[in-house]
Amino acid sequence: MKEMVRLITDLTDDISAANISHWKKDEMRTELKNVKKVIDDKDRARKASVLSEVAETAKAILTSNPSIPFLVYELNAYAQNKALDGALKQVKALAPETPAIFFSADSDEGKVLCMAQVPASVISSKGLKANEWCQQVQSILNGKGGGKPESAQAVGSNVSGLKDAIKIATDYAAAKLGVSAPVLQGVPAAPSSGDAPQCPFMSGRLGTPGMNMAQIAAAHAGVGLNVANADIDVSKLTLESGQSLSGCPAAMAYLSKEKVPEDK
Repeated sequence: MKEMVRLITDLTDDISAANISHWKKDEMRTELKNVKKVIDDKDRARKASVLSEVAETAKAILTSNPSIPFLVYELNAYAQNKALDGALKQVKALAPETPAIFFSADSDEGKVLCMAQVPASVISSKGLKANEWCQQVQSILNGKGGGKPESAQAVGSNVSGLKDAIKIATDYAAAKLGVSAPVLQGVPAAPSSGDAPQCPFMSGRLGTPGMNMAQIAAAHAGVGLNVANADIDVSKLTLESGQSLSGCPAAMAYLSKEKVPEDK
């Protein structure tokens, strides 16, 4: 989201500096404002839908794994407190004796959040406390946190440290409880690095008006787009099928979901 806002700002500056009539500049700037509003609206809608999706994910995990000794899991919740809190409520309702800690990251905001809860029976019998659990990952996440033995949270800015934080949290809970880390069943596997790309890939000179406009067009249409900097005269959009389109106008037309001929 922040990247799209930056691209729109850069393109607005390019328009202001362009040698075109004032009325045309105003028209183009107004259109960019409209595009930004659409992107903002879609971002808000996406984050709102996360609340129910995350709760359903937690419910599915608990239903498929009724006897796990503890739960450590990353949720696609854009580091929203309400979403992780909703997931923990599912744990409390469906598996009240299961300690749980959920993680979530928002790369656009540079934020990582973790929230934990531990039932009183586990605190007294095993010594696992939610606040101490969260403390274990604060340094790797470059963050801080607080809370009580029953519930706590930590928030940090090191998104790249998330995987290590999950491992630390898992190892800590396993050691405290004297059990092996559970292997979750019924959880969708993450796509491997060898899988085919799931969205178009565009190469060209990043930062140029054409590349900026293509990325804005993709965001406006809700189409995923991977980009890479390349010192080439004509930008190239490679589709999921392996076919390609040459030039920013053709790429923008395709990303806007208009039909254009594909290069052979």
